[in-house]
Amino acid sequence: MTRRAVGEDTPALLTSKPERFAFAGLMLFAMVAATFLQNGIAVLTPFLSREFDLSPGQLGLLGTVIYVAAALTSPRAGALVDVLGGRRIAMVLFVLSASALFAFSAAPSYAWLLFTVAFGGLALATGNPVTNHLLSTHIAPGQRGLLVGIKQSGVKVSQFLTGAILPAAALTLGWRTALRLAAIVILAGAVVAYLRIPPSPRGRHAGRRIRGRREPLGPTVWRLAAFAALMGTGSSAVNFHLPLYAFDHLSLDERTAGLTVGVMGLIGVFARVAWGPAAERFRSPSLPLVILSVGAVTAQALVWASDTVGLFLLWIGVVGLGLTAAVWNTVANYAIITTAGRQTGRASGVLQTAFVLGLSVGPVSFGAAVEATGSYHIGFAGVTAAFTLAALVAAQWWRTARPVDGDEQKGGSTTP
Repeated sequence: MTRRAVGEDTPALLTSKPERFAFAGLMLFAMVAATFLQNGIAVLTPFLSREFDLSPGQLGLLGTVIYVAAALTSPRAGALVDVLGGRRIAMVLFVLSASALFAFSAAPSYAWLLFTVAFGGLALATGNPVTNHLLSTHIAPGQRGLLVGIKQSGVKVSQFLTGAILPAAALTLGWRTALRLAAIVILAGAVVAYLRIPPSPRGRHAGRRIRGRREPLGPTVWRLAAFAALMGTGSSAVNFHLPLYAFDHLSLDERTAGLTVGVMGLIGVFARVAWGPAAERFRSPSLPLVILSVGAVTAQALVWASDTVGLFLLWIGVVGLGLTAAVWNTVANYAIITTAGRQTGRASGVLQTAFVLGLSVGPVSFGAAVEATGSYHIGFAGVTAAFTLAALVAAQWWRTARPVDGDEQKGGSTTP
């Protein structure tokens, strides 16, 4: 391996291109593991609804519970990553994800499902803090943009795999067996993390990192958090209920309904990778966030209109959501990695908390609207409103942004 390190307290930097991309691939796998349960539940909703006789509101509550659990634990997870190091927490992430999948697959009742998704929220809370920390620690500035895009594409890889494979596997093997097989693969990630992630710096600076958690974060973090909460609300609602909408309302079969999420995920994989290096070219993250949120509003409108205009709009809207609503995380996490310094874990935890709080609102409120009205229109109107508010937040930031947001960090508290 080609690594550069100076002293026991200095992290090893990965300097060879093959090793950097292999490292990014492991970070991608970590993001797949962190999000596999939430995406798996979404595409398995027809199976869960039939087996446990669940209403749309009860299915939406599963999503809400996993996101609330993640929101409550993300700040602590981010701080622990900064203190304990990325390799240890990455191993914990893989074990948590696999354990949650095993437990969910054994559920005898709805109450058990709720308990296990709360457990899965711990894995979700850990994903971005640990991967952002590891990239900022072991990848030199100027080499991070593309790698951030690769690792953020892991969320969409997870969405694609669950949408494209899980429904077919569930019909063939049963949904419980399908989840157990996925858990075995994810558990192997803990071994790979131990073998391939460089050890964290040792010793005397841990106390300084703990005290560093009390330092104020820069305004970029809080702007990103506000945007993330709104985008999370809209994206979680449409992602979680889209397969059920396609199955129940548009009369698609289970495989095709699940494929809506799979297509969105596949498009999102390539879009996130592309936006990694693109984010480096913007002087502020605000402008790309305006572009992406406005695009999400448009794509959402097409999905909504497919009910009355025609099924072809569903697929155009799904592709559009994969290019917009599924992509902004790359820009946001790149901004965190390049501005937060030694507090990358903590700042990532704040961003993750805001995002999953939004995620927790979307599924249950959408499901409740469907139950109360017998129609999907109110739910889709709420999604459109959330994306529109996010666009307004980003537009206001763009109008007032200084030339380079990172300049605010050069003399501030979030730089090393």
